[in-house]
Amino acid sequence: MKFVKGFFISIAIYVGLSILFYGLMVMNAGNAFTSIFSGLTSISPLLYYYVASPTFMTVSQAVVSFITLPTAWSAWIEILGGILPIAIAALVGSLVERKSGSTKYIFFSTFIGLLVIAFIGIAIQVIYWPAAGIFLGTNHYMYWEWFLPGALIMTALNAFVWCAIGLFITNKGWG
Repeated sequence: MKFVKGFFISIAIYVGLSILFYGLMVMNAGNAFTSIFSGLTSISPLLYYYVASPTFMTVSQAVVSFITLPTAWSAWIEILGGILPIAIAALVGSLVERKSGSTKYIFFSTFIGLLVIAFIGIAIQVIYWPAAGIFLGTNHYMYWEWFLPGALIMTALNAFVWCAIGLFITNKGWG
């Protein structure tokens, strides 16, 4: 039962913070907030965007753009959105699982929770892609060939790192 608590809490926190930061990005770009919820293809990035994006590169690029223009709200949103949804979901999920006393449950409840929600978003994205594919230079790729391997690798790596940090903080008694 405790595995389920950490699993669902990490999913709920991740989805909630992703909606918040994705909504801030859309509002800052001048689009209407309702465009986020215009269909499944608009919802799917909410479920995987912050887990599948390479956090270090996203944050470092946003920091560089922030240094050149310190009043850029989009850079702040990108920096915080790249770190907070996945970090808070992993840390709170680990703290909820802490009472189980098992490092296996602490790690896997948050790790599997983040992977499940990201994979749902990636699957929705792939299902709604057109069959035409994409041309990169002279090569023709189907959309899933171009996107899927990198998204799955980055999702697993990013979730693993943040869940390991959550496990470390939880076991050291800092939480």
